[in-house]
Amino acid sequence: MRILEHGLEQKRTLLFLPCTAEPVWAFTQTIELLSRKWHVLQVVYDGHQPEYPGDFTSVEQTVEEVCAWLRERGVTRLDAAYGCSMGGACLTRLLALGEIPVGRAIIDGGITPYRLPWLLRKGLLLRDVVCFKLAAKHRDILEAAYPPERFTPAGHDPKKEYDAMEAYLQTFSD
Repeated sequence: MRILEHGLEQKRTLLFLPCTAEPVWAFTQTIELLSRKWHVLQVVYDGHQPEYPGDFTSVEQTVEEVCAWLRERGVTRLDAAYGCSMGGACLTRLLALGEIPVGRAIIDGGITPYRLPWLLRKGLLLRDVVCFKLAAKHRDILEAAYPPERFTPAGHDPKKEYDAMEAYLQTFSD
């Protein structure tokens, strides 16, 4: 796990916990805007960026590492925190632990553990893993699920965007 800092000259702190399988560059414009008024602490999960190798292990481990990183740097309180999807699950865990108080928190689609029988949970996990691997290894499936013309930002070249996404997805380990 790495934490990239932006807007170092700003007083107010914002912990930014992104979603699963998103490269750092996917949030460049958002981080640029936020860092005009916030000292943004952008979490990069293990295995989510080619130059930061490793495998993502768990929400619990990530939150433990984030808290340790913050304490090592003397951060005892965050003015705000944002978590999207898996980042929302991390933020939920951070808030539940209460080790680092947070002034304001936005949990954007935070996932929580399924309260289902073990076998059903494993079936859902298998479905998720298979779907991700199919999308990562077969561009036609990725484009069918997420049509480039719909999911490419205005003014960007869909082919270049999806080429970059395809290259990024190839970095994930089995």
